[in-house]
Parts: sequence; structure tokens; C-alpha cells
Amino acid sequence: MSLDTPPLDDPSFDINADQRGRIIGCFTSFIVLTTIVVVLRLLSRKLARAGFWWDDHFSVIAWAFSTFGCVLLLIELKHGYGRHIYIWGPIEGPLKVRQWRKILYVFELFFHTSTTLAKYSMLVLPQSVKTGRGLVEELTDPKKSSILLANIRYSIL
Repeated sequence: MSLDTPPLDDPSFDINADQRGRIIGCFTSFIVLTTIVVVLRLLSRKLARAGFWWDDHFSVIAWAFSTFGCVLLLIELKHGYGRHIYIWGPIEGPLKVRQWRKILYVFELFFHTSTTLAKYSMLVLPQSVKTGRGLVEELTDPKKSSILLANIRYSIL
């Protein structure tokens, strides 16, 4: 399908359709909910004097990556993200598509990194509960730290 010819013969097609409100609502609620969960998690660990371990650090880094990805796409709303490409016309439309693809590529990098780190946080949680040791103590144990770092390296590659 060409970018310069909108499917005007389709009665369900609306060239002025706008999804920006839904995008704002979705990403804003995601940022707020994840921030609340991470803050409550860190607060509960601090109040329980349990110390911070790998799972806490992974969850904070995953939160930062996911928040950055959401903010990146929210910034793109002012450039027309969430609207039909046909409103830009045949000259500017392909340029917008190229720009959005670059932004979505960066978003995918942050999204997958965030998802991987969140899974690692869940993976090391039972070890954190079992030992009760902090991150510094675990880093001094060469066997455990090398296994965890090797798993991180191979999952990212």
C-alpha cells in the first residue's frame, strides 16, 4: 500500500482519527504504577532493614529503562505519533515514517532491556530472601557473581 493514497473507499477509514489520548493514558498510567511499585518495594526493604540485594537493583534499573522508553514515545506525540500518516501528505509522510522507525528502534532496545532486567529481578529474588545478604557481600563471592554476570552477558547478546 502506498503512502500517498489513503484508502478513502473504505467507509471505516477516518483520516482524522487520533490515538494520542489513549497513548498518553496508557504510558502515563504505566509510569505511575511502576513508580509506585518500585518505591513501595524499596521502602519496605528499608523499613524491614532487610538490605538491598540484586533483585532490588535489577528492579530499579528496569524501572529506569521502561520509564525512559515511555517518555521517549510521549515526546514523539508532538511530532504526530498516534495519528494517520496520510495527514502529512506524500512529501512529508515518508520522512515522518523514517523518524518514527528510528524512535521505535530505540524504544525496542529499552523495552527489551527493561523486560530482561525485570526477569532477572524475579530470578534472584528467592536467593535474596534465603540468604538475606546484601549486594556488596554477594559481589565478594566470586562463584555467585561470575555466574550471574555470565547469565546477564549471554542473555543480552
